Amino acid sequence: MPGRQVVAAIDFGTTYSGYAYAYYSEFRSDPLKIYAYTRWSNEANLQTIKTPTTILFNKDRNFDSFGYEAEMKYEKLSAEDTHTGWRYFRRFKMKLYENEKRLRKNLKLYDDQGNHMPAVEVFGAAIRYLKDHALMQIRHRASDFHDTDIDWVLTVPAIWEDGAKQFMTLAANTAGIPTDQLMLAYEPEAAAIYCQHLTLPSSMHNGTDYVETNPMSKFLIVDLGGGTVDIAAYEMQDKGFISSLSSPSGGPWGGTVVDQEFRSFLESLFGKIVLDDMCTLHSLEMDHAIEATKRAMAKSKEDVMFKPPPVFDGINSMADVRTIRDRIVIGNNVFTKMFTTPIEKITDHVTTLLKDPILQGVKTILLVGGFAESDIIQNAMKDKFSHRYNVIIPEEAGLAILKGAVIYGQNPCVVVTRRLAFSYGISIDVPFDDTTHPVERRFIRNGKEMCENVFDVFVKKGDVVTPGVITVQRELKVPHIGATDIRVDVYKSGEDCIPTFITQCKKVGELFFALQAPSTTEQVLIKVQMSFGGTRVLVGAQEVNQPWNCVTAEFDWLM
Repeated sequence: MPGRQVVAAIDFGTTYSGYAYAYYSEFRSDPLKIYAYTRWSNEANLQTIKTPTTILFNKDRNFDSFGYEAEMKYEKLSAEDTHTGWRYFRRFKMKLYENEKRLRKNLKLYDDQGNHMPAVEVFGAAIRYLKDHALMQIRHRASDFHDTDIDWVLTVPAIWEDGAKQFMTLAANTAGIPTDQLMLAYEPEAAAIYCQHLTLPSSMHNGTDYVETNPMSKFLIVDLGGGTVDIAAYEMQDKGFISSLSSPSGGPWGGTVVDQEFRSFLESLFGKIVLDDMCTLHSLEMDHAIEATKRAMAKSKEDVMFKPPPVFDGINSMADVRTIRDRIVIGNNVFTKMFTTPIEKITDHVTTLLKDPILQGVKTILLVGGFAESDIIQNAMKDKFSHRYNVIIPEEAGLAILKGAVIYGQNPCVVVTRRLAFSYGISIDVPFDDTTHPVERRFIRNGKEMCENVFDVFVKKGDVVTPGVITVQRELKVPHIGATDIRVDVYKSGEDCIPTFITQCKKVGELFFALQAPSTTEQVLIKVQMSFGGTRVLVGAQEVNQPWNCVTAEFDWLM
């Protein structure tokens, strides 16, 4: 943005998080000159490209540590039996998806001890840690660098609802990132933006020399994260711009599903009591053993050894599972079955999407995200789709979203259009029509028959919208003379056929207007302008008759 020097992106994931940054001055000559911090170290001093999304607060609810440091600190406290009262949260991003139907500003998160904290404080502290870590790295290059010199980009799943996006904005504000320095980037969009800058050799897919990046070529992004899978289709435009072909879709089919299957397998192997003891007494060791086994199996077709914590004295008999001293040998076929659920969910969903006429002409399927680095997932997708499509896994698939978010922050206009996943509107009363309106919705106002609770549609599901462009305009009256504000309930529907009444929709928020100079003689008429094309819905308003009077307008999705 004008006057700023750097754009930095935070990829806040369910299982792992990280950041990257770039300088505006270098972007034109080399859009891929991106500095991603990839030197996170665990207790074994092994470096990873991201750090676990794990955070620890002390007994006074003050921030203590994040990532590997939080894991090691809490493990030490647990070993010394001094952890009681500390608050340890991991993989908490999924709580926004799980609670999206009832997400509120006062959402609380609970740790394994039953302690709770306001979710916005937990998310805010995590973002603040990553923000401060990034600033420290940036200042190593330019010591006179100021907080106001930077634009921040925060990645979010495209399938998230508006409330979750507003929540992340509030958390970023809590972390010290002002709204005017913050952009949200949809994860599959960021990946699409990054991949169009790559030259992908034929060894990465199945035959063609390069991915088509010429105008009008179409491709599908499958973002395989730890918690959710985000899928969207795009079309290349001139000069590297992209347009959305489909509304984003997906579900909770990420890598943590395999973790859950693995734990169920271990429960069958050891019994619930022994497994609970392992998870309680050796939580970090168990997590790392599971992760190491997953990674080893994902890169091999051979049996894999799992070394559990030293509290088991035997296992239940199970086919293709045996012990060698203090290790358990798991047959490849046993472990592969743990991927069955996410593979079926993902491949079935992609198959359904590709039947949509609007996606005819798609030739490429790009797999990105940390879960995309699993050979088991890659092979399943290739087995299912490579006979008709180029199935591509770019190098550093786990960093594609992060680096793409940096590029997006440099030029948000690269996304030309988006396609809406929902219809949005408000409730209005209209003159009663006995040929279309049910009699139970009829009422009398000022001697006229009216019909109540009609869904007045602002935008429709599937509409193509342009970021930064006014999508819809409305004129609304304040409820009475002298009123200082208006609150209008906002509803949405995911149905292809637009509902007639709001009772067939879901209330998702409020449209709020505050008048600086309310009239004492008439009901003020307000002109409202809304833009649904960005990653956040924007609204502006002014008085029709006295446009110089200030009117504050905003959407609130977290009532």
